[in-house]
Amino acid sequence: MKKLVALLMLAVMLVSSLPAMADDVSDAMYKEIRGTTVSVLFAAEPTALQKKQIKAFELKYGCKVEPFIMSWNDWKNQFLSLVVAGTVPDVISIPDEPYLKWLARGLLQPVDDYINVDDPIWNPLVYDAFEWKGQHYGFHFNGVSPIYVVYNATLFYEKGVKTPMEYYEDGKWNFKNFRKCAIEMTGDGVIGCGTDWKYIFALANGSTIIDIDRDNGVVTLAFNEENAIAGQELCVELAQGGYFKWGNCFDVFANGELAMFMERPGNVIGQFDLRNTTLANSEIEIVPMPIGPDNDEGVAPAIFDAYGIPRGAKNPLGGAAWAYYNAQYSEKHKDDEDVVENRRKTYTDEQYEFVKAYQDETTFINTFCYGIWYAEDWAYWADMFYNGYTPQTAFAKYESEFQYLIDNMFVE
Repeated sequence: MKKLVALLMLAVMLVSSLPAMADDVSDAMYKEIRGTTVSVLFAAEPTALQKKQIKAFELKYGCKVEPFIMSWNDWKNQFLSLVVAGTVPDVISIPDEPYLKWLARGLLQPVDDYINVDDPIWNPLVYDAFEWKGQHYGFHFNGVSPIYVVYNATLFYEKGVKTPMEYYEDGKWNFKNFRKCAIEMTGDGVIGCGTDWKYIFALANGSTIIDIDRDNGVVTLAFNEENAIAGQELCVELAQGGYFKWGNCFDVFANGELAMFMERPGNVIGQFDLRNTTLANSEIEIVPMPIGPDNDEGVAPAIFDAYGIPRGAKNPLGGAAWAYYNAQYSEKHKDDEDVVENRRKTYTDEQYEFVKAYQDETTFINTFCYGIWYAEDWAYWADMFYNGYTPQTAFAKYESEFQYLIDNMFVE
């Protein structure tokens, strides 16, 4: 019996030491960057918070960080020419939107040699999502940004309409009641809901629009599957009825003219400091996306992004080290006064605890379809929104065009 207890204790000790051992392996790997320069992509001049992290990184690894500053739109447009010219940073952000396009054009290099995949700091969901033919092109300690329904609760109270959070707490936040809210909230200068993420309802119904066989590098269309169709049908019904705003919704929400906005809360609330500006007298609430009727697993829509290393990076190990240190630094300093102050621009403390708990217990999905087409799906949606097409008839009309884009993207 004593021997069994001893063996069990040894097993517990070994398991509990695994994260520390993985951390040691990562740290030893990145000590090799001492004396080098690490070029890091920033969309704007580093903030005060980012400058603190840069200084701490330089002190720990004895290296120099060189910010590579370029706006997101400029980066997307110039990435190819920068790779050709050999003037790329050592680490970049790879959103799910352009990922497949960048991959197909050979703009990314595998990251497998630059991270310790066994380190528990990395998010396996993101690592696996950015896998292609046995190699991985993205990694992140988080990398998942859920889409929520950000809503103006004050408008609901004024109209006497049951709020999304009330439906959620009753366990009835589904497509049927989302539709009900959108219809009841439309009128008197207010639109019921809106978003620029046109496939959001398909995702909320468990569809990823395209199916990806990552092992073999094969992409197939999934528009015509039952869960995709039901999601598209809700979107089309709301749009045709005038209950849905398609496109840029930031201004209309900020002006109190949109009841529900499906977006990332930081992009809606915190980015424009709405709690202290145009909606200072309104109550802004946050609730998960409704669950679709075919979403048996309860998955939820999210944007995925990863750290990646562009082809031609001069210090790829340094780029991976920056991402690794960013993970450690973010966790260690998450409750710093300046971090909390910035977080509160988006979330109340109660909302922050709510989204943390929700994200810990939820499985998220995304779509990589925009890496194959972007504006090329406009006619498909326009026919449904304005010309009376159903999702089935629209897919039948445009299937060959979508397939052509897939076939021509992955020509070797």
